[in-house]
Order: sequence, then structure tokens, then C-alpha cells
Amino acid sequence: MNILLYANVTVLTLILLGCKVDPSITINQTCMESHLINYFPSEDPSYNCCNCPVDWQEVYSGGIPFDYFYPCLNPNNNDQMVYYRGDNSQIWFSGFQIYRIDFCSNETILLVDNAFYGIDWSKSGWIFYTAVDQNIYKVKDNGDSLTQITFTTGGYNRYPKTSPSGNKVMYQSEVEGITSLLILDLLSGTVDTIETTPAIFTWNWLDNDRIFYTKRENNTQGLFIFNVYTRQEKKLHDISLGGGSLNSKVISAIPLLNENSILWCSSKVIGKTNLSTGNYSIILKTFKQELLLGISVSNDESIFLLNKRTMHQIDDCYIDSNYDFFIVDKNGNKQKKLVL
Repeated sequence: MNILLYANVTVLTLILLGCKVDPSITINQTCMESHLINYFPSEDPSYNCCNCPVDWQEVYSGGIPFDYFYPCLNPNNNDQMVYYRGDNSQIWFSGFQIYRIDFCSNETILLVDNAFYGIDWSKSGWIFYTAVDQNIYKVKDNGDSLTQITFTTGGYNRYPKTSPSGNKVMYQSEVEGITSLLILDLLSGTVDTIETTPAIFTWNWLDNDRIFYTKRENNTQGLFIFNVYTRQEKKLHDISLGGGSLNSKVISAIPLLNENSILWCSSKVIGKTNLSTGNYSIILKTFKQELLLGISVSNDESIFLLNKRTMHQIDDCYIDSNYDFFIVDKNGNKQKKLVL
């Protein structure tokens, strides 16, 4: 794959862990267990990022043939998952592939090969994603009935998130330089504009009436809840993570209704916000050679999936990275690697 182009795509992917712990972890289904292996991450003393006088480069070696992004479990069946796969042997990038795996049958099928970023599996059975033309599409879990649902030219529509009912999809859109957070009603076709600002970093549904998002305000980042019917916005708290702009941005957030909380992550930490108190705590930090790309949780909140980049330094200016999936418990512990 063209290195520079793929590197830019990877940066886009980031903009949407590790501690040595007991490897035992119990999940509510048996089929995924056969795909898990013990994993004991630790600090890599050989990794010394950023001594290069120019920007460092990812080499995408043949020793790591595929990169994996955006794990998303079937909301109706924890033994099925969709995910992005990037082929490092490609000379020219034409889109990521989306695969669906069934952990019980070990069947893996290719759904589409034009994905760019974002994915969500609706309870209605449709899988939503942004394609390389920057529009949102939906496809069935067998690859049938590929359908375009946005039609923007010269802008983008990205990171779709479907409502718990499956009848609405929320996404960020840019048209003629104006960036907006929109909700499309899939039944009526009407579009509701929630915010017109590029300062929102990540978003999701709390329930069918409320959404939540992180937003930049006066050089700080806050977590907000918004009622789509009353139009009332409530700020829960600021999030101050320090570091550079990449490390400090919240890039992924998931509601945990059983705990009345929100689980969120930046590239370096996972945090959890208590909706009753409005307070948050950091439950996990990465090692220096690791970057988080996102988190995903099963519908019954029994499985916590991490997408993580682990960087291996070749010299001051070149690195090679693994992009993989990991299972942890609800407190960020008991890490295992998911092998596809």
C-alpha cells in the first residue's frame, strides 16, 4: 500500500492498553473464547519515539500483512463481529475491507471493500459505514443490499451511530465548509441539525431521546448530554488529559446503561464517567509504545473490545505497527488478544 496515503488514513482513523494483569477473563459466550490468547503487555524499553529530525514513517512491512480497525459486535448476537481490515500489500489504497466473522462457525465473509472510516451495527440488522467517497452506506450482514444513504459532493459524512431503535443515524457532515452534527430519520428521511461546529470530537446515543458528545469550549474539552426533543444540553464535566492534541482528544465513547455511566477513551487512556455524580475516573493507561484507536462494547455489556496500535521502533525515523483487537473486563483489566 502507498505508505504516505495509508499513513494519512491511519491518522483519520485515530481522530474518531496495557498493564500486566491476571490473564483470566470470563465472557458470556463460549465461541469467542477459542479466539482469545493470553496477553501480557509491558513497557518496551527499545521504543523511543520522535527522535527523528523529520516526521517518522510507518513502513507497513510484509511481516504484518494486515491491520485491523473498528471492531463492532452484532447487537443481537455476541458471537458475530464486523471489522475493518487493511491490506499492507496494496500499492494503491482504494478502501478498507469490512469483514464479518462468526466465532461459532469460524466463517469469515467479505462485506464491502470501499470503507474509509466508522462503522455501526444497528439492531435492525443493517451495518452502517463511511465509504471512500465520504458518504454513508448501509449493507446487510451477508453483504447484500448495499445502499447509499447520504449524497454529499465535495464534503464528507462520517462516523455513523445508529439509535437504539435502529430508526435514526447520527453522523458528522461537512458541506461547503460548514461542519454539522446531524441525525437522519431513516423512516421519514428528515434531517435534524444538532450542532453546527467542528469542535465536536465524538458522539453516541445514550437512549432514543438523548445523545452525548465531547466538545471543545474555550480550549477545554467537555462531555455533554443533549436531549434531541427538548433541545436541552447538560454539561457533565471537563476532560483534561494533557499531552498533545492527539493524545488529549476523546476519540471513542460508549454508554454503559447497566452501570449508569459512559466509557470513553483518548489515544492514551480509558475513562469512565458516572452519570449520577458527573465525576470521572481513569481506569486504564497505555504504555508508551501503544495507542488506543477506539473501544466497543457488546449490547449486554459483557464484552469490552479495544482497538490498539502497538508500535515497534526500527530506527529513529521508522516504525512498524500492529493494529489489533483486545478483550478486557469492565475495569480495563484481564487483557486478552483476539486472534482473527
